[in-house]
Amino acid sequence: MIIDFSKELKIEKVKILFSNKEIKNFPSEKKIVSMNQIHSSKIIEVSKEKFNYESVDGLISTDIDNILEISVADCLPIFILNQKKFKIGVLHAGWRGLRNGIIRNLTKVLNINNESYSDFKIFIGPSISQKNYEVKKDFLKYFDEEFFLIINGRYFLDLKKIAVEQLNFEGFKNIKVSEMCTFDNLGFHSFRRNKTKKRMKGYIYYE
Repeated sequence: MIIDFSKELKIEKVKILFSNKEIKNFPSEKKIVSMNQIHSSKIIEVSKEKFNYESVDGLISTDIDNILEISVADCLPIFILNQKKFKIGVLHAGWRGLRNGIIRNLTKVLNINNESYSDFKIFIGPSISQKNYEVKKDFLKYFDEEFFLIINGRYFLDLKKIAVEQLNFEGFKNIKVSEMCTFDNLGFHSFRRNKTKKRMKGYIYYE
C-alpha cells in the first residue's frame, strides 16, 4: 500500500508518500537519505556526501536530488516543505521528542530568521489517534492537561494536538494533519496494536 498525499495537499512538483513497505522504483538519479531514529530531538541538515545518519530524528535538505525517508509505527511523521526557497524535511516525533523540544530545534536548524514562516508547509502524516494512545498518569508532568482525555482514571494523550500547538508557538501556521490512525487501520504497522517490529515508511522529495 502506497499513499500519495501530494494531490490531497495540493502540492506541485514535490511528492509526499506513505507506505507499509519500502519503495524501490524511485527515479535513478535520486538518493534516499535515511536515519537511525532514537526518539531524540536531534535534527541534521543533510550533506552531499552522507546518506544515512545515526542517532537522529530529523532531516533537512536543500538538494533536489535527495529523497528523505522516515520510519514510524504510531509516532508522528512530520513533513516540512518550502517551495519558494527549496527546502524539505522530515521529523520523527513521539512523546519523548515533543517533550524534549524537537519542534523548537526545527526552527533553529531551518534558520527561520532569514525566511518567512508563510513559505513553509507542514504535514503531519498518519499516526496513532488519541483514543488509542493510553499513557500513565505521570505524563501530566510532561504535558498540560488540555492534551489528555481522561476516562475512568485512564489517560489518553493527543500527540497530534501537542505537535500542532508547538508548531503554532514557533510561528508555523500552514499545517495539515492526517486523521488516519495507524492503530485503527490494519493496513498500517502499529507498535501499540501488536508490538510489531515492522515500520511504515514516509518519503518526501522533488519530482
